[in-house]
Amino acid sequence: MRASRTSSKATAALLAVVAFACSEQQPSLKLGLGEPQVPVPVEAAKPPNILLVSLDTLRADRLGCYGYDRDTSPLLDRLAGEGTLFLDLSAPSSKTAPSHMTMLSGMHPGVHGVRNCYTVESQAASADLPLLPELLAEVGYRTAAFTGGGMLSGELGFERGFEVYDEAGGGAERVLPKAGAWLRDYAATEGAKDDPAPFFLFVHTYEIHDPYTPPKEWQQRFAAGYQGGIDSTRIEYPLDAAEAWKTDPGFYDAIQARFWGGMRPTPEDVQHLSNLYDAGIGYTDSVLAELWRTVEELDLDEELLLVVTSDHGEEFNEHGKLTHKTIYQPVLHVPLIVRWPGRVEAGAGVAAPVQGADLAPSLLELAGLTPEPVMQGRSWVPKLRSGDGAPVPVDLVWSELGTPDNEEAALRWGRYKLIGHRAAKTLAVYDLEVDPGEKVDAAGMLTEVTGVLTERLMEQETANGTLAPGFRTQPVTLGGAAQGMIDALGYTGD
Repeated sequence: MRASRTSSKATAALLAVVAFACSEQQPSLKLGLGEPQVPVPVEAAKPPNILLVSLDTLRADRLGCYGYDRDTSPLLDRLAGEGTLFLDLSAPSSKTAPSHMTMLSGMHPGVHGVRNCYTVESQAASADLPLLPELLAEVGYRTAAFTGGGMLSGELGFERGFEVYDEAGGGAERVLPKAGAWLRDYAATEGAKDDPAPFFLFVHTYEIHDPYTPPKEWQQRFAAGYQGGIDSTRIEYPLDAAEAWKTDPGFYDAIQARFWGGMRPTPEDVQHLSNLYDAGIGYTDSVLAELWRTVEELDLDEELLLVVTSDHGEEFNEHGKLTHKTIYQPVLHVPLIVRWPGRVEAGAGVAAPVQGADLAPSLLELAGLTPEPVMQGRSWVPKLRSGDGAPVPVDLVWSELGTPDNEEAALRWGRYKLIGHRAAKTLAVYDLEVDPGEKVDAAGMLTEVTGVLTERLMEQETANGTLAPGFRTQPVTLGGAAQGMIDALGYTGD
């Protein structure tokens, strides 16, 4: 039997967290419930194969299935039509490492403590933190991951539970084909057995992340005609992109400097960045389509539980900043596509808000397992099944900025969102139904809402602070490979 990963202190604190997160008490105000949803048919007779795809930096509203009018995502749109589309998923953080650790653990960033790396001295996840791949491996799953590395460095704890953890990085054309090769090997070996073990395959790419340098043909398709100073020339990554800096220390710094050095804060340059971003999505979708063809060729698609999501989105001056430095909706609203033929309704949509921390408990439940009691996330499987007309519960949705100071947090409850700045002790409240662009702070007008959300924010902060001592991070000095990929993403510079 597996030993408990939670300390006695953390376990005792769990009671307070559960009481908070599962409370049915609601304020005397209308909080925009989601529409009744479609049911999930019969449960699977055996644990499903699971493919989890994280497309780093992908905001939901740049996909056709979320209403975008540019043809950036033909494959993802098709997969959404063959599965269920979650319309309102909030990322756990605006940063890669804390978001992914939350998705894989079901614990909020303020609890697991893993942050983006800005120096080689960093913090790795606690050995007591329950992780999805470990839990699946313990019941017989074959596990493999092919990632962009960097902020998903195995040294931070991301490799735990995986038989294979490849973090060599590079563009999508480097990472995704390796996942396809692993699937072919699985089909030729495990798939030939009478009773094959199921697999959990995790695929992640930074292709959409800045600097936005997709292949030339994709830039011509989405970003032609630009005459400014941004140099978006694509440099081919070496086979082991994480090691490139060792032979050429300036390799990645030069890419960052060339791309951003010619940037000017003009509407034309910002629009060009946005167009390049769309080109990167289109290119990534096309490479993912090649991996999906492998899935179909191996006859794995009909029994496969596919989940496509992202760790955070991107901004293009909607709130005066570029990339992902805030926790406004362009950064937090990310896609979630769940496809599982015969068990998850095709062409359906879930309107109820969900959060990144819900991913691990949801996949555990769909795999026929009981989520770890300490997990703060809530399985969204009941939302798939609420087709009997019953109201969808109003769940709190939690996100954090996730920089070294971790100075901001966002709390959603239905249509309302509060952003609190910890250091400055200020807050803003937005009614996303009437102000989806988050332009007007309505805290002074929505006094009852503000009071309720402030109280809930404080309760969540307290709950996180109570649980965190049970999952203390461990200091770690990142090796050269991780440092190289962090440089590539522009986080450490010299």
